[in-house]
Amino acid sequence: MITRALPLLGALMMTGMTAHAYPSPPPYMPSQKPTAEQINQTYRHKLQALRAEVIATQESDGGALTQAHRAALQERLDRIHADLRREIRDIDVYSVSAEGRRVR
Repeated sequence: MITRALPLLGALMMTGMTAHAYPSPPPYMPSQKPTAEQINQTYRHKLQALRAEVIATQESDGGALTQAHRAALQERLDRIHADLRREIRDIDVYSVSAEGRRVR
């Protein structure tokens, strides 16, 4: 056993490197995709926050939303819906693109 270790020890000493010169790579961890329940919960929280903002904006506008505020809030609502569709598509194992390829 010692005779096998000596050549390795000699090679390490000649190169000036120690046995711990190269750190081990981090363990492979696959990306954690959110579950459908987590996606739905995030969606509900975003809608509740948007609703609170709509109510506050409406009160500051004197009871009726201005056209600029209405357009900005509608744009945020559209983004929330688009995010939901994208997240659900990403976790659906059967979703495919128009070309029939798997959507990642």
